[in-house]
Amino acid sequence: MLGWRITVNPWRGSKYYGLAGVAGGIQSLEMQVIGGIGGSHTVGIFGAVNRWTQPLGLLTNAFSSAAVPFVAAATTWQIAWPTIRRALWLPLTAMGGALLAVCLAPFAVPLLLGSDYDGAIPVLQLLALGTIPGIANQTLAVFLQARGKDRIVSYILFVAAVAQLAAVASLTAVFGAVGAALASSSVQLLPLIGLTLVALRSHPTRWKGRRA
Repeated sequence: MLGWRITVNPWRGSKYYGLAGVAGGIQSLEMQVIGGIGGSHTVGIFGAVNRWTQPLGLLTNAFSSAAVPFVAAATTWQIAWPTIRRALWLPLTAMGGALLAVCLAPFAVPLLLGSDYDGAIPVLQLLALGTIPGIANQTLAVFLQARGKDRIVSYILFVAAVAQLAAVASLTAVFGAVGAALASSSVQLLPLIGLTLVALRSHPTRWKGRRA
């Protein structure tokens, strides 16, 4: 009789990565919250432009994916930094694209969606501004996870996701789609502060340890 057994748990040590994934799932409930509180018109205005900045994330993903093996393997910042520096143009280009979206929104939204969606112009501008710290958050989170800081990173992302939904619900009720965009964007500063503090405490000149 043939038999087999698993001697190594392939998911061992991955629970905090899972919690970070849950945080992403919580953020994806944003549209449901906006629709439930603001109604179909509000969620329609927000939803018309809320994905326009997502292509910028492709540059950030490419940067993180290319650099993370070197970050994980490096024992000092000096060893990892040359590799990171050579690819920094990717997230910087994404941030520049976000600023460009802010400037072009008054022209792009009426051109592509029509004058009925003029209310989406400030929504797109706020979301594009929020993309800038969001790019930094994604990069910091991936690098810190690679350095074994997955536990504290998952906590920061989870708290930020819950705070984002709460802020979106509160500001949507008062300011509609613009309030939802303001909440979604401004809360990006919360994980940015937390992840930056973790990075600074991780001794940028020499990374020690593998756990937060």
